[in-house]
Amino acid sequence: MPTRTPRTRRAALAPAATAVLPARVVLSVSVTARGKVDGVTIVRGIEPLLDGAAKKAMLASTFKPAIKNGRPSPDRIPFTVEFK
Repeated sequence: MPTRTPRTRRAALAPAATAVLPARVVLSVSVTARGKVDGVTIVRGIEPLLDGAAKKAMLASTFKPAIKNGRPSPDRIPFTVEFK
C-alpha cells in the first residue's frame, strides 16, 4: 500500500469555514508507480467546498508507491481527510 510523503500540501479551507466540524471526507485515491496521484474519487462527501478541498489536497500529494514483487506498482487506496 502506498504511504503518504511529507511533501503533501494542505488545501485552502477559508471558504468552507462555515461547515459543521469535525467532519470527514472519504476518498478513493489512485497512485502511480512513481507515487503521483492520478485520480481521486469522492466515496463519501460532506459538503461541496470541503469535498473539493479534500480532492485538491490529494491531487497535490505524493506517496511512496506500493511495492509488489519487489517493484513499485500503481495502486488504489482508501483515504480519509478529516477537517477539524
